[in-house]
Amino acid sequence: MGTMMTVTKQWIMADGMWADGKCVSDIVKAELAKKDSGEVGAAHVAHAEGEEEIRKIVRGAIAHLQKDAGGVKPGPKDIDTATVVAKQWIHSNGLRTEDHRLREIVKAELAK
Repeated sequence: MGTMMTVTKQWIMADGMWADGKCVSDIVKAELAKKDSGEVGAAHVAHAEGEEEIRKIVRGAIAHLQKDAGGVKPGPKDIDTATVVAKQWIHSNGLRTEDHRLREIVKAELAK
C-alpha cells in the first residue's frame, strides 16, 4: 500500500490539478499526511520492538561466520558477507528490516 500511496502522491503532484481554487495535490497531501503520521508512528514502535531481536540474529550470524572461519572473528572487511547472512537469517525468521539499518547494526556488531 505504501508504494501505491507514493505513486499516487507523485502523480497528483506532477499533474498539479486544481479544484475550487486550491491545488488538489495540496488537499490530498494534507489528507495523506494525516494517514501517514499514524502509520509512521506504528511502524516506528514495531521497528523499536524488533530491533533487539534483529541484533540477536546478527550476533548469531556473526558467530556462525566465526565458526566457519576456524574461530577467527569477522572484521570490518567482512561486512558484506555478514550482512547477506544476517539478512537471510532475518527473512527465514519471518522478519523484515531496511537494508541500510541492517548494515548499520552489522557494522556496530562487528566493531565490538
